[in-house]
Amino acid sequence: MDLKGKRWAGISVFHDYSLPAPVNEPWSVNVERNLFRLLQAPSWSINNTANIPIQEFDIFVVPNFDIRDVDKQVDFIKRVKDAGKKVVVAYSQDSRFLTGAALICMETGTLYTAICEYADLIFAGLAENLHMFGRYEHKVFPFGYPFERLNYSRPYDQRAYDLLVATNGGTIDFGYSVELLLTLKDRFPSKRIVFSIDPALSHLYKRYSDKIEFIPGGLLTHLPLSKAFLDPQLRPRPNRSIHEAWMCRTPFISSSFCYYSKLFPGFNYSKMDMIDIGDKYELLQSLDYNLLIAEAEKIAEAEYFDNKYIELLKRLYPNQ
Repeated sequence: MDLKGKRWAGISVFHDYSLPAPVNEPWSVNVERNLFRLLQAPSWSINNTANIPIQEFDIFVVPNFDIRDVDKQVDFIKRVKDAGKKVVVAYSQDSRFLTGAALICMETGTLYTAICEYADLIFAGLAENLHMFGRYEHKVFPFGYPFERLNYSRPYDQRAYDLLVATNGGTIDFGYSVELLLTLKDRFPSKRIVFSIDPALSHLYKRYSDKIEFIPGGLLTHLPLSKAFLDPQLRPRPNRSIHEAWMCRTPFISSSFCYYSKLFPGFNYSKMDMIDIGDKYELLQSLDYNLLIAEAEKIAEAEYFDNKYIELLKRLYPNQ
């Protein structure tokens, strides 16, 4: 199969039209930019599809980011399918599937799955315990954030933090995270447990600074310095933070709802239990770091984009 022979195009969430970034451009936090860069896919807004040269491309990626766009996306996909092209629908990795928000358009009654009827495949960065596509589950292609072969790690004995804890922006999980940190500090008083947080919340964390070490946000600054990572969330979802933890080869404790929780399967939690999370951290720190990373590398191999892309094309073109 000629991996370079398929021409991709995308529907962008962010702009009207854009050429893809150079394939060797450094990784960025912009997931869409990374994906279109790896696919070398030019992209257009769903509001600017009239002039897309559909015949010039083989496969279109259509993100379902806003439920209000689904009807327009369906109309566009029908045009693409009429031209004999392939369509991959991509669902953003947010908390919709755990909260139920934005899964139906309240103005039109359009369901989030309306777009799936016409898709050849569905990119879904959902963990194995989340099956959300009903009639179209057979089209699902498990795909998290584009996984590139990046390694920002440093030697274990040069890592200053025993445990780095981070949480969602704003105050959404702040109270829970603070109580969890206080619980962990009581249980592991000799460990250097730090909390990465937005400096704008300094008025909140000053009250606890005698017991908790707060450090300015910027995970990629702190993850290489950390022996372990925890991102507790009351509404867990497949999130970028554990992806970044892996890029720094920092073992993590995460919700089993996170797509990349599979990298460290012994350290997932399926219930919000602070004692259980503490137990997992106690186990994690007792194990050999190099063996943990070696086992995770074996799991990660199938997720790296170069391997995932081959699997993707085989699903799209099973007879070639």
